[in-house]
Amino acid sequence: MSTLLKVTNLACVIHAKTFGRYAGHDLILCYHSVRDKNKTTRGWLAPSRSVDSQDFEAQMRWLSKAVEVVTLQELMDSPRTRENIRVAVTFDDGYFDNIDVALPILRQHGIPITWFVATDYVENAKLLPWWDLIDLALEQCRKPLKIDIDGFQRSPDPSGVSDRHWLQTNLRQILKSSSPQKRDAITETLREAISHELDIPENSYARKQEIKSALRDGLVELGGHTASHPNVALCESQELIYEITSGKRRLEEISGQPLNWFAYPFGGKGAFSNVSAEAVKQAGFKGACTLLSGTLGKKTNCFMTPRFAVSPRMTMETFKARVLGAPAYEAMEKLRSNFLIRKTRNYGKDFAS
Repeated sequence: MSTLLKVTNLACVIHAKTFGRYAGHDLILCYHSVRDKNKTTRGWLAPSRSVDSQDFEAQMRWLSKAVEVVTLQELMDSPRTRENIRVAVTFDDGYFDNIDVALPILRQHGIPITWFVATDYVENAKLLPWWDLIDLALEQCRKPLKIDIDGFQRSPDPSGVSDRHWLQTNLRQILKSSSPQKRDAITETLREAISHELDIPENSYARKQEIKSALRDGLVELGGHTASHPNVALCESQELIYEITSGKRRLEEISGQPLNWFAYPFGGKGAFSNVSAEAVKQAGFKGACTLLSGTLGKKTNCFMTPRFAVSPRMTMETFKARVLGAPAYEAMEKLRSNFLIRKTRNYGKDFAS
């Protein structure tokens, strides 16, 4: 465990045992994938991206006893009135293991979730998202991959240390920071490069009927997550409207119910804006979630709501510290963010180089 992580966890624990005993807080947790090592995974999804099912069960069991677990609607609609901790659980993207592995555990502990689903990958099993394509290349490709980025060609070798780092870090950042058109163009060259060595597998998303079946007992509420999972802050006006409204319409057709909540793809700094927040509002949503760490308060903008992302590598000790001491973690994250901004100011970074 790193020194920074130890200090952060200690601050969270101290907060929970002192101030936290007299003033609760509201927070939203975010998951993406939960993997059972004893089950066959649908399509392609790298194991490193998933929380282990045993860890997830331990987290949900502890949550159900230690805090008040509520729906996202309850958390957003009604202000906290007691000195306790309220937590809402959410999932992003729409992977099949969310209902195949996670949902039985959630049912066991009576924990409701809001499930933010990107519809293009549900409707087209052959469409493997670019982040999963990168993981596939890193895990299974052994030959250089010819990738074109705005006419600049690069041939990273997944078997080489420096090229693996470029694929893992730089290429991800390029694609996160690209418009839908540029993203699709780069993704197609990556897909073609991989296909020279491997057969591209199907994606690991749930299908329409599976999503519909998951809604039957009322524990799962669907939420919007766009159609193709772009960086909405970089979408042109018509693209932005299409991505938000198309995803919403398709999920409403599946559920037969109106969608109330939206989650910005990627969700960090630079992944949403005042313009995209207004577009979400105009589409008829009640609010939208980011992936900026933080707790909810009276001044929280309901269209830029913070969430805590749960990492696959997070220990139970760290998970408890994050939940119980969330205000302290939020404060330390702001300090860390400000430090990084000062450190990198005036230093450009060319991710294609």
